[in-house]
Amino acid sequence: QVEIIFNGVPEPVETRRKHGAGATQRILFLGNLSERKGVSDLLQALALPGFDTARLEVVLAGGGNVEAYEAKARALHVHGFVHFEGWVDQHEAARLMACADVLVLPSYDEGLPLVILEALANGVTVVCSPVGEIPSVLTDGVNACFVQPGNVKGIAASLQRVLKHPDLMESFERSGRSLYEENFSLARFFGTVARIHRRYFGVA
Repeated sequence: QVEIIFNGVPEPVETRRKHGAGATQRILFLGNLSERKGVSDLLQALALPGFDTARLEVVLAGGGNVEAYEAKARALHVHGFVHFEGWVDQHEAARLMACADVLVLPSYDEGLPLVILEALANGVTVVCSPVGEIPSVLTDGVNACFVQPGNVKGIAASLQRVLKHPDLMESFERSGRSLYEENFSLARFFGTVARIHRRYFGVA
């Protein structure tokens, strides 16, 4: 895999993963661990029935009160497949994203998180809350799966839906990657700069 890093958003040149029967399924939460980010809701959702926990790996990466959420995971009996990485640097965050099948962000409040753009750039399925600027960029059922903040059953249902239907996951990945290339990619940025130069200076 070759990456171009521009303003913190990786642009993989090649598709990173193939979905297959029996393969480990990886869910990633990347951000500060807090109630505003919906971390307790996510842990409660993962404790609900319906997940194939024998081949599920959930990684929560970010700062915050990690020990408290680790204790909550143990109390909910999900600690066997839920792992806490703590704070990670940009390189490690990129590695985790490259290994993920699904990015989950069940926040109560957001702007437009960079981590969502990173997921789109990497062709990672996005399950998130339609808060802040997110619904102005993403479309539910097309390039993301929306779940309302605080809806624990909805988080579980959305995650299980994409994990159990590889064709649906691949559709989200393709649509998300296309959205990124059309609106946020390095090529798009330079194309915009070129148009501005052409307009004002006569050359690109």
